[in-house]
Parts: sequence; structure tokens; C-alpha cells
Amino acid sequence: MARLFGVTTAILLLATSNSSTYAELVASQTSGGAFLGVSGYVGQSFTSVASVPETNIVFNLFSDASPAKTLAAFGDGFLLSQQFLGKASNLSSSTPGFLGEAVASGGTYSFGSSVTLQPLTQYFFYENANIPANSITGGASYSGGSFYYSVGASDNFVNEGSSQVLNFEVTGSPLQTPEPSSLLMTLMALPGLCAFTWRRSWQTLNPLARGGSARFDCQRSAI
Repeated sequence: MARLFGVTTAILLLATSNSSTYAELVASQTSGGAFLGVSGYVGQSFTSVASVPETNIVFNLFSDASPAKTLAAFGDGFLLSQQFLGKASNLSSSTPGFLGEAVASGGTYSFGSSVTLQPLTQYFFYENANIPANSITGGASYSGGSFYYSVGASDNFVNEGSSQVLNFEVTGSPLQTPEPSSLLMTLMALPGLCAFTWRRSWQTLNPLARGGSARFDCQRSAI
């Protein structure tokens, strides 16, 4: 392993889940002070430290170290729910455990709202581009996952362990659900709202039911 690193409806809407717009840290390791000294394909598993499900997932590597600040991404990124020890060229939506795919842009892989990560759960990231030597950093240990490496697109990924992993960061937006008390109040209010809506609809269709004239209610409807 040491050989790889060099130096350094409105009522229904109330009960529907929704995601917050701010970014929250899901997982990270940024203390590695070495460059990956060989070219190849990489993967990194990580464990979510979030306390709630997270969506709008963004993953990135880093091209500098001590501290790692400059975002880096290459090729297409894949998020999986299980380890992949196949070839980088075989990564696709058919890969077992596939959760999402994102194209590298601006140093990140943005998986959008189609991917949701559960708290305290391990996930696996892989990319399918040949990353030049000394382009990304790492080298520190990480208890939440392992570093994966493949020398070529036709070579299998190898689990290199957790003693020297990539510098990386994962962020997301909390997927929020209503508080139990709020949901209960919503459900309790539903019968009354439905009855009110039915009565209003019946009176609109039958204006004489409230003592008015058909002409008056037609004029109100036109307004």
C-alpha cells in the first residue's frame, strides 16, 4: 500500500418528505498529506456520520494536501451500496448495488436528489477515468472505509485497506419528515377539511341550498 502514496395535495403535501437546501457534511477524510504517486483508477468507501437521511449528495476528491482544499474529480463517479471488485470499464447502472452516477464537473460529482444516503451506513464510490500520478491526495487512516485502486481500466479494483485512504469529502442535504405531533394534527384535521370542501362544492353547484338565487351565484362564479 505504501508504494501508492508519495510524499504528501395541500393536505398531503404537509405529510410529504422534503429536503433542506443547505449542505451538511456526510463523511470526510482530509488529513492525508501525500500525493497518490501512481496513475490509475480509484475508489473510496465511507460511512455516513449524518443523523438523518441525506440527499443531493456531492462527492469530491482533493488535488492538494495539508490542508486539502482544492476539489478534484475525473470521469464519471458511481455510488454503490456494496463493494465492487470488478473492472473500472464495467462500472454502469447495472453494477450490483448501483445507487447513482454523476459526471465530474467543477471538481465534484453531484448525484442530485435521486440518491438518498442513510445515517451510519457504509457506501462505496468509484470513478472510471485514468487519474494521472500526483493529481490527488491522501495517505491518512480512516475507520469508516477503505481505499480501492486499479492500475488499468481492464484490471480489477483491489481493496487496499483503511490505513492509507484518499482525501475526500461527501456532503448532502437533510431529508426531512414532519414531526410525529405535526403529522398527527394533520391527520386529525383531514376529516373536517374534507367535509368543509364537500359542503362548499355542493353549495357552489346548488346555490339555492343557502337561500340565494341562481342569478346571484352565477354572477359570483363569473367574478
